[in-house]
Amino acid sequence: MFKKSVLSLLLPVLFLPQLVFSASREVSKAKYVFVMFGDGMGDNLVRLTEYYLSKKYGKDTTLLFSRFPNVALTNTYSASSRITCSSAAGTALFCGQKALADHIGMNAKEEAIESVGTKLKREGYKLGVCTTNGIDHATPASIYAHVKRRRDFFNICTQLAKSDIDFAAGSGF
Repeated sequence: MFKKSVLSLLLPVLFLPQLVFSASREVSKAKYVFVMFGDGMGDNLVRLTEYYLSKKYGKDTTLLFSRFPNVALTNTYSASSRITCSSAAGTALFCGQKALADHIGMNAKEEAIESVGTKLKREGYKLGVCTTNGIDHATPASIYAHVKRRRDFFNICTQLAKSDIDFAAGSGF
């Protein structure tokens, strides 16, 4: 009985500061969000590059983005193979689900799935896609397209034109 009454007195005291702090602080909405990634560049390649540069220059070398305060890792292999391709990897990155090899913006059941870009547009954000590849390449297309063949460039470009993307740029078609 004593333990229960002490606990019932302590819980509000322990959680009250947290509730006051949470209620009093302003929650700010991000003004800009940038997602940058090296297509085909996994953690092992980054570490190998840093090791190579360290040996070459005789001092510990860390690439700038390895020092970013937040880092995320993900497995992007396809639903049909442990060896992935850009279409399945892009779909995993931007849609959060595994895709069959060669599919863009579709889950393993070949159903169109929504990308994080589409969700952000619905919440009122502006959306831009910029790539060093063609804008119809499998990785950037994973933000706006839904096709069963990554080389279906006409359909991919048609979907880009019909999308609600505010800015799109690539190296060519």
